[in-house]
Amino acid sequence: MLFKASREAVVATLIYVGMAGAWILLSDELVGWLVADPHLRTQLSIFKGWAFVLVTGAWLYVVWLKLLRRWEREMKQREQLEAERQSSLENLRQSEERYRQLFELESDALVLVDCETHRFVDVNQSAERLYGCAREQLLQWRAEEVSDEPEQTRVAIDTCKGFTSLRWHRKADGSRFAVEITSSLITHQGRRTVLSAMRDITSRQKVVERLRETTERLVEAQRIAGLGSYIFEVATGLWTASEVLGDIFGLVKRGIAYDMTAWAEIIHPDDREDMLRYWQEEVLAKRIAFDRVYRIVRQNDGEERWVHGLGKLVENPRGGVSRVVGVILDITGQKRNQEQMDLQLSALTAAANAMVITNRRGIIEWVNPAFSRLTGYSAVEAVGRKPSVLKSGEHAPGFYSAMWNTILSGKVWQGELVNRRKDGQLYTEDMTITPVRAANGEIAHFVAVKQDVTDQRQLEKRMQQAQKLEAIGTLAGGIAHDFNNILAAMYGYAYLLQQDTAGNVAAEENIGEILKATGRAKDLIKQILTFSRQREQKPQLLQLEIIVKEAIKFLRASLPAQIQIEVNVGKDVPAVLADPTQIYQVTVNLATNALHAMEGRAGRLTVAVENFVADAKFLRLHPELQAVRHVRLTVADTGHGMDAATMERIFEPFFTTKPLGKGTGLGLSVVHGIVQAHHGCITVDSEVGHGATFQLYFPGQEEQVPAAPAAEAEVPAGGGQIILLLDDEPSLTGALRQLLERLNYRVITHNHARDSLAWCRQNPDAVDLVITDLSMPELNGIEVARALRALRPGLPIVLTSGFSADLNPALLAEAGICELLEKPVTRAALAGTVHRALAGDNGHRPVGAKGHSG
Repeated sequence: MLFKASREAVVATLIYVGMAGAWILLSDELVGWLVADPHLRTQLSIFKGWAFVLVTGAWLYVVWLKLLRRWEREMKQREQLEAERQSSLENLRQSEERYRQLFELESDALVLVDCETHRFVDVNQSAERLYGCAREQLLQWRAEEVSDEPEQTRVAIDTCKGFTSLRWHRKADGSRFAVEITSSLITHQGRRTVLSAMRDITSRQKVVERLRETTERLVEAQRIAGLGSYIFEVATGLWTASEVLGDIFGLVKRGIAYDMTAWAEIIHPDDREDMLRYWQEEVLAKRIAFDRVYRIVRQNDGEERWVHGLGKLVENPRGGVSRVVGVILDITGQKRNQEQMDLQLSALTAAANAMVITNRRGIIEWVNPAFSRLTGYSAVEAVGRKPSVLKSGEHAPGFYSAMWNTILSGKVWQGELVNRRKDGQLYTEDMTITPVRAANGEIAHFVAVKQDVTDQRQLEKRMQQAQKLEAIGTLAGGIAHDFNNILAAMYGYAYLLQQDTAGNVAAEENIGEILKATGRAKDLIKQILTFSRQREQKPQLLQLEIIVKEAIKFLRASLPAQIQIEVNVGKDVPAVLADPTQIYQVTVNLATNALHAMEGRAGRLTVAVENFVADAKFLRLHPELQAVRHVRLTVADTGHGMDAATMERIFEPFFTTKPLGKGTGLGLSVVHGIVQAHHGCITVDSEVGHGATFQLYFPGQEEQVPAAPAAEAEVPAGGGQIILLLDDEPSLTGALRQLLERLNYRVITHNHARDSLAWCRQNPDAVDLVITDLSMPELNGIEVARALRALRPGLPIVLTSGFSADLNPALLAEAGICELLEKPVTRAALAGTVHRALAGDNGHRPVGAKGHSG
């Protein structure tokens, strides 16, 4: 303004100077040219001067008046502008105060960020609370330092044109929080600045995240469950399907409306007509909610599936049905599971093993038919009761406590127990109890699988008994062999002594008693060998009842008056292939035991011979029997009977319940050995105070077989032939040597097989006959015979043995043995065997046939 005023003053001054100079120069010249009179010229000059003063004064007045008015206007404008400025400053102050109040009171965190330095230039109190630190500390930070994504924050500030975003920031203590940021670009104090409003949305973000996860799980659950939805518009006849329903139906095109024809084509052909009728006549006509299980054929792959359709009818304001809204559930898996469960239930129902399901308290909830067959209790009788209804009393309370402790701890219990059927009969079952847990992990039920093992355990018991008896028999056979050697020596020396003391009555009586005792010992050995099945049988075809009647006839003579004998013989009883002597012995032994059991009381002995056809169960219990017709021999008494412990041992040799001197304990063991040797079996049924029943089963025969050849008569003594006698028992070789010498033979004895063979190799033709024992420590008799025949093929060899049932005639013939002599050896048997061997009279009789005592 001052510059403008100066310029106007200069212009005015220049105008004035120019006008004044022009007036002076031009007026004086004009006056001088017009007026010559000096006085007038002076008067005109004065007038010209006053005129100049008046004109210039007026001009100056106008100029100054204009200037003053302008100045006045300018002053007024300046005052007005100043007032306006002061008013603007006041408004700005008030605006800044209101901005600061709004800035500080804003619930959202507000920050100003310089676009060049990226530092916070201003923050409000909400920002301090949001970041957990004071304003002074925040103003030292850069925007990237609070962000989990610093690079993205930097780019957002550099390119800010206003945006809203979600970020994860960090507080002063390092904890993370979700923040929603709304930013805009402003100018603050002449600088580009980003104003950001930030809101902590951590809780909301967590809710959103949980909602998203829940929605995803719900959608996934619906997809897993195979649950799809549909909407059917009645007016248009069109229906739309959800994505899951599209998957269930295998729809080729998605997101479009289908008509009823498309739905009908998806329904299985076998269900289509019925479903369309149901839809029209039941759902739409009668307004019944849709609820139906049916089959479909998927549109895309033709797979057959089962679905369960549900639908709710939605009415319009006029009361009509406008639409049907519903869901379709894919129940193919459930249907297959149900079919599988039905199959499993059928299998459990048809299972041969009994099955029981109880609750945790042991109350029966389900049983299968096998349980009823096993126990005699029907399902109606069993359900609602406890398995203790089957208790037999055979187990101690601790047995059941241990079982319950096991299954209640979640473990499987397996074991055997004896239970009682409804009819009171005991049986043995193998049971496995398995705990079944509920969804919460607690035990809710128990499943018991029961198998009747009564027959199996009886069979195992019989097998164990048979194995035990077989082991005892093997032991008894070995003992009998050694005893035979001792007995043979005793018998030989006693016979020699009897001959040497001929005429001495006292000595002959004593020696006679020795020979009698030796004879009884010989019979005892035969019984042991019979039990151990190491004694040769002489089987022949015979009618069992004939032998039995002869044995009973023998017993009647000594029968007490108070005991009756009853003999029953069935019709058409087949013959058996048996040794009559052994059958006789069996009958007498059993009958004698029965009579002893009834001693001192009235009673009845029942003997029966009858047909018997074994069923499958009997054959399973007695696998040693063949599936042929059998003859059953029954010997029953009404004596004192036996307990279970006694019955387990009755077939053991030397076991007896009789008092001392009343029995040897070999009777029943011999019976058992004879029955086993005849390919039969024996059963015993007895209770204390109710007598005992023995039943023997022998296989019947349909064809005749040749009887065993009769024994040959004793032959005379020898003629001085040389005999080699080989036995590992010196006492036995000594006795046999003297017997042979008295039969007019010369004898060479050896007690070691290798020494004997060495001597024979040096003197191959020195002997006429060899007698060798079977069982020797170095080489057995078979091996010695082979070696001798290899050395001298025509040499006759006699084999001696205490038990010879297992010696095969073919084996003896192959070894070159011509005679078999059974121990203990009598003089007659020894003479006859040696005579036949030296005479070569063994070609017309079976090799290995024994000599017999005379």
